[in-house]
Amino acid sequence: MVMIVTVIALSPAWAFADKIGGVNLQAVFEKSDTGKGIRKKIESDIEKETSLLKQKRALLEKLGKELSEQRALMRAEVLEDKKAKFDRLKREYKLLEGDTRKKLQREQGRATATFMKDVLLLLKSYGVKNGYTLIVERSGAGSVGGPVVLYLDSKVDLTDEIIKLYDARKKSPK
Repeated sequence: MVMIVTVIALSPAWAFADKIGGVNLQAVFEKSDTGKGIRKKIESDIEKETSLLKQKRALLEKLGKELSEQRALMRAEVLEDKKAKFDRLKREYKLLEGDTRKKLQREQGRATATFMKDVLLLLKSYGVKNGYTLIVERSGAGSVGGPVVLYLDSKVDLTDEIIKLYDARKKSPK
């Protein structure tokens, strides 16, 4: 990734850029009505699932307390059965907790990806319509801390040329 960003930064694409724009994608997500709606739904889902988990945890704690209070009064086989049931419920709770966390992360990722796909399509359309050569993500959220290219006019895209040069370099004897 560092090599690609370096090639773009040093390439003539920047020199031919007639019109360059920047967009903070995080701000678009946080301030747009759709982004706010996604965040609100995610927060609601988290609250609902957390409430359900709290109820199950309270029941589990109640059973654990009853087990420890009544331990001395129970016969050995009854105690063993109740302890096995408690341990099973405890494992089930931990599994449910992990599954719930994964489910929420998956739903959040899916919603965010769909939102970003829509925004990138809008940016491309906006860039073409308004004569932009280049639109970058201006918050510097790229993997190397620099801007990330969101739209690049095909007339300054160096991908095919770089592929040919790279392939030619790999084929030539050293």
